[in-house]
Amino acid sequence: MLYSELREWAVRLLKETPPPRSPEQFDTPEWDARLLLEHASGLDRARLFLEAGNPAPPAVIRRFRRCIRRRAAGEPIAYITGKRAFYELDFFVSPAVLIPRADTETLVEAALDAAAPGDPIRLLDLCTGSGCVAASVKNARPRWEVTASDISAAALRIARRNFRQHRLEITAYRRDLLKRLPGPYDIITANPPYISETEMTALRPDLREPEQALTDGHDGLSLIYRILEEAPASLNRGGRLFIEASPLQMKKIRAKMEELCYNHIGIRRDAANRERVIYGNVD
Repeated sequence: MLYSELREWAVRLLKETPPPRSPEQFDTPEWDARLLLEHASGLDRARLFLEAGNPAPPAVIRRFRRCIRRRAAGEPIAYITGKRAFYELDFFVSPAVLIPRADTETLVEAALDAAAPGDPIRLLDLCTGSGCVAASVKNARPRWEVTASDISAAALRIARRNFRQHRLEITAYRRDLLKRLPGPYDIITANPPYISETEMTALRPDLREPEQALTDGHDGLSLIYRILEEAPASLNRGGRLFIEASPLQMKKIRAKMEELCYNHIGIRRDAANRERVIYGNVD
Protein backbone atom coordinates (compact mmCIF):
# COMPACT_ATOMS: atom_id res chain seq x y z
CA MET A 1 0.00 0.00 0.00
CA LEU A 2 1.30 3.45 -0.91
CA TYR A 3 1.83 6.05 1.81
CA SER A 4 -0.88 8.22 0.19
CA GLU A 5 -3.33 5.30 0.14
CA LEU A 6 -2.57 4.50 3.74
CA ARG A 7 -3.34 8.03 4.80
CA GLU A 8 -6.55 8.14 2.74
CA TRP A 9 -7.71 4.91 4.39
CA ALA A 10 -7.10 6.42 7.81
CA VAL A 11 -8.98 9.62 7.03
CA ARG A 12 -11.99 7.65 5.78
CA LEU A 13 -12.06 5.50 8.90
CA LEU A 14 -11.77 8.46 11.24
CA LYS A 15 -14.50 10.37 9.41
CA GLU A 16 -16.83 7.44 9.98
CA THR A 17 -16.15 7.60 13.73
CA PRO A 18 -18.21 10.05 15.83
CA PRO A 19 -15.92 12.45 17.71
CA PRO A 20 -15.71 11.59 21.42
CA ARG A 21 -16.75 14.07 24.08
CA SER A 22 -13.55 14.24 26.10
CA PRO A 23 -12.19 17.78 26.60
CA GLU A 24 -9.00 16.73 24.79
CA GLN A 25 -10.70 15.49 21.62
CA PHE A 26 -11.33 17.27 18.33
CA ASP A 27 -12.89 16.04 15.08
CA THR A 28 -9.81 16.51 12.86
CA PRO A 29 -9.32 13.30 10.85
CA GLU A 30 -6.84 14.72 8.31
CA TRP A 31 -4.64 16.18 11.03
CA ASP A 32 -4.85 13.03 13.15
CA ALA A 33 -3.94 10.79 10.23
CA ARG A 34 -0.89 12.89 9.36
CA LEU A 35 0.42 13.03 12.93
CA LEU A 36 -0.02 9.30 13.46
CA LEU A 37 1.58 8.44 10.13
CA GLU A 38 4.58 10.55 11.12
CA HIS A 39 4.71 8.68 14.42
CA ALA A 40 4.33 5.20 12.89
CA SER A 41 6.82 5.80 10.07
CA GLY A 42 9.39 7.94 11.88
CA LEU A 43 9.27 10.38 8.94
CA ASP A 44 8.56 14.10 9.20
CA ARG A 45 5.93 15.95 7.19
CA ALA A 46 8.28 16.94 4.35
CA ARG A 47 9.64 13.42 3.94
CA LEU A 48 6.15 11.92 3.93
CA PHE A 49 5.17 14.31 1.15
CA LEU A 50 8.09 13.04 -0.94
CA GLU A 51 7.28 9.40 -0.12
CA ALA A 52 3.54 9.71 -0.86
CA GLY A 53 3.74 7.69 -4.10
CA ASN A 54 5.98 4.97 -2.65
CA PRO A 55 4.94 1.74 -0.89
CA ALA A 56 5.01 1.86 2.89
CA PRO A 57 6.99 -0.94 4.61
CA PRO A 58 4.79 -3.67 6.13
CA ALA A 59 5.97 -2.81 9.65
CA VAL A 60 4.91 0.81 9.18
CA ILE A 61 1.50 -0.29 7.88
CA ARG A 62 0.94 -2.51 10.91
CA ARG A 63 1.98 0.21 13.38
CA PHE A 64 -0.11 2.82 11.63
CA ARG A 65 -3.23 0.65 11.51
CA ARG A 66 -2.91 -0.03 15.25
CA CYS A 67 -2.56 3.70 15.93
CA ILE A 68 -5.57 4.61 13.80
CA ARG A 69 -7.78 1.98 15.42
CA ARG A 70 -6.83 3.31 18.85
CA ARG A 71 -7.63 6.83 17.70
CA ALA A 72 -10.96 5.70 16.22
CA ALA A 73 -11.78 4.19 19.60
CA GLY A 74 -11.39 7.65 21.14
CA GLU A 75 -7.88 7.42 22.58
CA PRO A 76 -6.11 10.81 22.55
CA ILE A 77 -3.23 11.16 20.09
CA ALA A 78 -0.88 12.20 22.90
CA TYR A 79 -1.42 8.87 24.66
CA ILE A 80 -0.87 6.96 21.41
CA THR A 81 2.41 8.74 20.61
CA GLY A 82 3.40 9.15 24.25
CA LYS A 83 4.28 12.81 23.87
CA ARG A 84 2.86 16.30 23.54
CA ALA A 85 4.47 19.61 22.61
CA PHE A 86 3.87 22.42 25.09
CA TYR A 87 5.34 25.91 25.13
CA GLU A 88 8.93 25.35 23.90
CA LEU A 89 9.42 21.71 24.95
CA ASP A 90 8.15 18.19 24.24
CA PHE A 91 6.75 16.21 27.17
CA PHE A 92 6.22 12.54 27.88
CA VAL A 93 2.58 11.82 28.72
CA SER A 94 0.60 8.77 29.77
CA PRO A 95 -2.94 8.06 31.00
CA ALA A 96 -1.60 8.97 34.47
CA VAL A 97 -1.52 12.67 33.60
CA LEU A 98 -3.64 15.34 32.02
CA ILE A 99 -2.55 16.10 28.47
CA PRO A 100 -0.92 19.56 28.32
CA ARG A 101 -3.13 22.10 26.58
CA ALA A 102 -2.43 25.36 24.81
CA ASP A 103 -4.69 27.17 27.32
CA THR A 104 -2.22 26.35 30.09
CA GLU A 105 0.59 28.17 28.27
CA THR A 106 -1.19 31.30 29.53
CA LEU A 107 -0.28 30.22 33.07
CA VAL A 108 3.39 29.88 32.10
CA GLU A 109 3.45 33.29 30.41
CA ALA A 110 1.78 34.97 33.38
CA ALA A 111 4.35 33.53 35.79
CA LEU A 112 7.28 34.50 33.57
CA ASP A 113 6.04 38.08 33.34
CA ALA A 114 5.77 38.37 37.13
CA ALA A 115 9.49 38.90 37.73
CA ALA A 116 12.74 39.56 35.91
CA PRO A 117 14.84 36.61 34.67
CA GLY A 118 17.68 37.45 37.05
CA ASP A 119 15.57 37.90 40.18
CA PRO A 120 16.11 35.32 42.97
CA ILE A 121 12.65 33.83 42.58
CA ARG A 122 11.34 30.73 44.34
CA LEU A 123 8.39 29.29 42.41
CA LEU A 124 6.08 26.43 43.33
CA ASP A 125 3.90 24.68 40.75
CA LEU A 126 0.92 22.94 42.37
CA CYS A 127 -0.97 20.07 40.72
CA THR A 128 1.99 19.74 38.38
CA GLY A 129 0.78 16.63 36.49
CA SER A 130 3.22 16.07 33.62
CA GLY A 131 5.37 18.90 34.97
CA CYS A 132 4.81 20.99 31.86
CA VAL A 133 4.34 24.31 33.69
CA ALA A 134 7.25 23.84 36.10
CA ALA A 135 9.57 22.64 33.31
CA SER A 136 8.58 25.44 30.95
CA VAL A 137 9.21 28.08 33.61
CA LYS A 138 12.56 26.59 34.63
CA ASN A 139 13.64 26.26 31.00
CA ALA A 140 12.89 29.94 30.40
CA ARG A 141 14.24 31.15 33.77
CA PRO A 142 17.22 28.91 34.65
CA ARG A 143 18.17 31.06 37.65
CA TRP A 144 14.80 30.66 39.36
CA GLU A 145 14.39 27.93 41.98
CA VAL A 146 11.43 25.83 40.86
CA THR A 147 9.57 23.24 42.92
CA ALA A 148 6.69 21.03 41.75
CA SER A 149 4.10 19.01 43.65
CA ASP A 150 1.19 16.69 42.98
CA ILE A 151 -0.94 14.32 45.03
CA SER A 152 -0.55 11.53 42.43
CA ALA A 153 2.54 9.32 42.64
CA ALA A 154 1.97 8.13 39.06
CA ALA A 155 1.85 11.71 37.80
CA LEU A 156 5.05 12.58 39.64
CA ARG A 157 6.88 9.71 37.94
CA ILE A 158 5.98 11.28 34.58
CA ALA A 159 6.91 14.77 35.79
CA ARG A 160 10.31 13.64 37.06
CA ARG A 161 10.96 11.85 33.77
CA ASN A 162 10.25 15.09 31.93
CA PHE A 163 12.53 17.05 34.24
CA ARG A 164 15.35 14.55 33.63
CA GLN A 165 14.76 14.55 29.88
CA HIS A 166 15.28 18.30 29.70
CA ARG A 167 18.03 18.32 32.36
CA LEU A 168 16.14 20.69 34.61
CA GLU A 169 16.86 20.90 38.34
CA ILE A 170 13.35 20.82 39.77
CA THR A 171 12.49 19.24 43.10
CA ALA A 172 9.19 17.34 43.07
CA TYR A 173 7.11 16.40 46.11
CA ARG A 174 4.06 14.22 46.59
CA ARG A 175 1.79 16.48 48.60
CA ASP A 176 -1.87 17.38 49.12
CA LEU A 177 -1.72 20.96 47.81
CA LEU A 178 0.40 23.12 50.16
CA LYS A 179 0.76 20.77 53.10
CA ARG A 180 4.36 20.20 54.31
CA LEU A 181 6.07 22.04 51.45
CA PRO A 182 9.35 23.90 52.13
CA GLY A 183 8.17 27.44 51.44
CA PRO A 184 7.87 30.32 51.49
CA TYR A 185 7.70 31.09 47.78
CA ASP A 186 7.62 34.24 45.70
CA ILE A 187 5.27 32.78 43.08
CA ILE A 188 2.80 29.91 43.21
CA THR A 189 1.20 28.56 40.03
CA ALA A 190 -1.66 26.08 39.99
CA ASN A 191 -3.74 24.28 37.38
CA PRO A 192 -6.05 22.37 39.71
CA PRO A 193 -8.96 20.13 38.70
CA TYR A 194 -11.70 22.67 37.99
CA ILE A 195 -14.33 20.89 35.87
CA SER A 196 -17.58 20.54 37.80
CA GLU A 197 -19.23 17.19 38.45
CA THR A 198 -22.15 18.30 36.29
CA GLU A 199 -19.84 18.85 33.31
CA MET A 200 -18.06 15.56 34.01
CA THR A 201 -21.32 13.64 33.64
CA ALA A 202 -21.34 14.44 29.93
CA LEU A 203 -17.62 13.72 29.49
CA ARG A 204 -17.34 10.51 31.51
CA PRO A 205 -18.55 7.94 28.90
CA ASP A 206 -15.65 8.82 26.58
CA LEU A 207 -13.13 9.94 29.19
CA ARG A 208 -9.53 8.78 28.73
CA GLU A 209 -7.68 11.25 30.95
CA PRO A 210 -7.43 10.76 34.74
CA GLU A 211 -10.63 11.98 36.35
CA GLN A 212 -8.73 13.12 39.44
CA ALA A 213 -6.84 15.64 37.28
CA LEU A 214 -10.03 17.11 35.80
CA THR A 215 -12.60 17.44 38.58
CA ASP A 216 -12.86 17.96 42.31
CA GLY A 217 -16.02 15.86 42.30
CA HIS A 218 -18.12 18.88 43.25
CA ASP A 219 -18.53 22.31 41.68
CA GLY A 220 -14.98 22.65 40.35
CA LEU A 221 -14.15 25.32 42.93
CA SER A 222 -13.41 23.43 46.14
CA LEU A 223 -9.69 22.87 45.44
CA ILE A 224 -9.30 26.40 44.09
CA TYR A 225 -10.77 27.79 47.31
CA ARG A 226 -8.43 25.60 49.37
CA ILE A 227 -5.44 26.95 47.45
CA LEU A 228 -6.64 30.51 47.98
CA GLU A 229 -6.98 29.90 51.72
CA GLU A 230 -3.65 28.08 52.15
CA ALA A 231 -1.43 30.10 49.81
CA PRO A 232 -0.89 33.23 51.98
CA ALA A 233 0.96 31.18 54.60
CA SER A 234 3.28 29.82 51.88
CA LEU A 235 4.00 33.08 50.05
CA ASN A 236 6.57 35.73 50.88
CA ARG A 237 5.33 39.25 51.49
CA GLY A 238 4.34 40.61 48.09
CA GLY A 239 4.21 37.07 46.67
CA ARG A 240 1.80 36.28 43.89
CA LEU A 241 -0.57 33.38 43.23
CA PHE A 242 -1.64 32.39 39.71
CA ILE A 243 -4.52 29.94 39.14
CA GLU A 244 -5.84 28.54 35.87
CA ALA A 245 -9.61 28.10 35.85
CA SER A 246 -12.70 28.19 33.68
CA PRO A 247 -13.80 31.59 32.35
CA LEU A 248 -17.19 30.87 33.95
CA GLN A 249 -15.58 30.62 37.40
CA MET A 250 -13.65 33.88 37.39
CA LYS A 251 -16.32 36.03 39.06
CA LYS A 252 -16.65 33.65 42.02
CA ILE A 253 -12.88 33.24 42.36
CA ARG A 254 -12.34 37.00 42.34
CA ALA A 255 -14.97 37.42 45.06
CA LYS A 256 -13.23 34.78 47.19
CA MET A 257 -9.86 36.47 46.68
CA GLU A 258 -11.31 39.80 47.77
CA GLU A 259 -12.84 38.14 50.83
CA LEU A 260 -9.42 36.72 51.72
CA CYS A 261 -7.76 40.14 51.24
CA TYR A 262 -5.69 39.41 48.14
CA ASN A 263 -4.75 42.61 46.33
CA HIS A 264 -3.74 43.63 42.81
CA ILE A 265 -6.15 41.00 41.53
CA GLY A 266 -6.09 40.57 37.77
CA ILE A 267 -7.05 38.20 34.97
CA ARG A 268 -5.02 37.05 31.99
CA ARG A 269 -6.72 35.94 28.78
CA ASP A 270 -5.67 32.98 26.65
CA ALA A 271 -5.01 32.96 22.90
CA ALA A 272 -8.75 32.63 22.24
CA ASN A 273 -9.39 35.77 24.34
CA ARG A 274 -11.04 33.81 27.15
CA GLU A 275 -10.37 34.64 30.79
CA ARG A 276 -8.02 31.82 31.75
CA VAL A 277 -5.69 32.77 34.62
CA ILE A 278 -6.56 34.80 37.71
CA TYR A 279 -3.89 36.16 40.01
CA GLY A 280 -3.40 38.22 43.13
CA ASN A 281 -0.76 39.39 45.59
CA VAL A 282 -0.35 38.74 49.29
CA ASP A 283 0.98 41.53 51.54
